[in-house]
Amino acid sequence: MIKNYLKVALRNLGKRKGFTFINVLGLAIGIASCLLIAAYVFHELSYDRFHEKSDRIYRVTQTTETSSKNEAGATTPFPVAPTLQNDFSAQIEKTVRFFDMQEEVRTILNTQTEESFRVDHFYVVDSTFFDVFSAELIRGNPQKALNDPMSAVITEEQARRFFGNKNPIGKQLTFKGVEDFTVTGVMKALPETSHFQVDMLVSFNSLPKLYGSRAFMERWFWNPCWTYVLLKDGVSPRELESQFPDFIDKNYANREEGETVTLSLQSLTDIHLYSNLDQEMEANGSIFYVYLFTAVAVLILVIAAINFMNLSTDRSTERAREVGMRKVLGAQRKQLFGQFMGESMLMTGLGFMLALFLVYLSLPWFN
Repeated sequence: MIKNYLKVALRNLGKRKGFTFINVLGLAIGIASCLLIAAYVFHELSYDRFHEKSDRIYRVTQTTETSSKNEAGATTPFPVAPTLQNDFSAQIEKTVRFFDMQEEVRTILNTQTEESFRVDHFYVVDSTFFDVFSAELIRGNPQKALNDPMSAVITEEQARRFFGNKNPIGKQLTFKGVEDFTVTGVMKALPETSHFQVDMLVSFNSLPKLYGSRAFMERWFWNPCWTYVLLKDGVSPRELESQFPDFIDKNYANREEGETVTLSLQSLTDIHLYSNLDQEMEANGSIFYVYLFTAVAVLILVIAAINFMNLSTDRSTERAREVGMRKVLGAQRKQLFGQFMGESMLMTGLGFMLALFLVYLSLPWFN
């Protein structure tokens, strides 16, 4: 019976090629649009979730208010991370800071080949970077790679740019033509779904040598660092935040009169879609667009389905004679239902297969 239904369905669709083409193509375009939008939505929602400890990683943000300004920033002063680690060691497992030296151009020279390259994503970080974030080190020891002053970790792409196919471990890279960094590790590039990207990481212990002093690292009124904390299992971020006012009163003693400082914890997985602070590491997305495009996808699918049903219903009047003849020959109601549903399912299946083909063709451009 099913074989007969399929044969009749193919015959009917073949006799009405124009109708079949329009209906299948319209459905395919609607499904393809929804699949592409779904790919975008899931891509946006997946930011920073590749980190194994993403549910325990939080960024410390700082809001400074005075009578004349209100600054909500993604950065904090240098001493915040080590002081938090010291004061809340029972709740914080690790802290890590990022500092980009606030220079527009960072040129690194390979003294062996005399070739220099611009490195865009250049950060000075604490040695705990690999303890907090899930970054894979291909060469080198993640526990020691960023311990020593003037040590550096570069990505595979940067390793190929500077050293070709040679092992870069132990090689020298010159910064500003004066200071030499020693390559102690090579890491895989972070996924695109990371709210920050990395080309080169330099140990935080290098800063005193680079700047000739440690004094600036003890200042509480300059906030150039992105600070992240890894909470211990079972620790509530709200519970830790509730202790920040006392922490601020103790350490931000040299505030201006009337100035208030607030520290907050921002979940790592919320940064890309929910954060729009000053000094973001990179441009973030917006949850508004996720909701907007989801609504658009649903609307497109509903319109495609309604169009499909309208065309199918309109054609049903043409087949009244066929239905009457089948009834005369003894066809039962469920048999007629099965036949027409079979044709609809066949067209839907063809539409879905065509939609997958359209998505396959458009994905390179869409990406």
